[in-house]
Amino acid sequence: PEEIATRTNAIGEQQVYTTNNQDMYIVDTEDEKEVIKEETAESDGTRKEKILIVEDNPDIRRYLSDELGKSYHISEAGNGEEALALMKEQEADLILTDVMMPVMDGLQLCKQIKQNLRTCHIPIIILSAKADLKEQLEGLQVGADDYIPKPFSMAVIATKIRNLFRTRYRAIEHYSNSLEVEPEKVALNPMDEELLKKAVAIVERHMDDVEFSTDDFAREIYMSRSNLHLKLKALTGDTTNDFIRKIRFNRACKLLKEEQYTIAEISTMVGFNTPAYFSTSFKKYFGCLPSEYIKTNKQ
Repeated sequence: PEEIATRTNAIGEQQVYTTNNQDMYIVDTEDEKEVIKEETAESDGTRKEKILIVEDNPDIRRYLSDELGKSYHISEAGNGEEALALMKEQEADLILTDVMMPVMDGLQLCKQIKQNLRTCHIPIIILSAKADLKEQLEGLQVGADDYIPKPFSMAVIATKIRNLFRTRYRAIEHYSNSLEVEPEKVALNPMDEELLKKAVAIVERHMDDVEFSTDDFAREIYMSRSNLHLKLKALTGDTTNDFIRKIRFNRACKLLKEEQYTIAEISTMVGFNTPAYFSTSFKKYFGCLPSEYIKTNKQ
């Protein structure tokens, strides 16, 4: 009952005030601040992800930046248009955006991010004073990964951000622990799944092509080499070269297990110049020579 009463009062306040003052939109108890401290401590010593905060109110934007800056690298924008311009120069691992902003609002920003192949993998959390179900659905339908109504708790935001990053890292971990490239298990949206399927098909089509390069790869998939690198890195944790090598070694392992071809023949079939280079690369990747792999993986 106390929570319902608090919620009702908060919504009532949203109808009375017309400005985004900080006291109105932020509710943090001492317990919640302790949660934030614990999560900040947990993040120490790990890589710092980059979060883009898009909020037109400077006080709220500064508060979010100060709190999240304890665990992450932060960049800021005052509206959706500024955010898009900033993203052309800087990478972002997650976007935290308000809805009601001048020039370009949060829903328009979300739609543009999620419909762009270069950026559709970036998680987006929407913050909004519009707390009714219809407004939340509208945000989720344009591709937002989560929706947090105002007044918000910093502890809730911090936890949801951490959970979104964990989901991404689990997908990358699954990819790194498997020899197979499985787009449906790595990608978190249909556009990225389709891209990965296309990428796998291109590499397989050039499996025995020693001259196949990252430039050729980028040209066939209709992306710049730098954008392809950033995209594959975000989805799989691999560089473009590593992605190609993984698919080639996957085919090599299948052929080695079948024992129908010599190691020299297999090295040519998977795009290596010489058997010696193939064996050296194989050992670096798997920790054993192709001949040893055959012995330990006899069918």
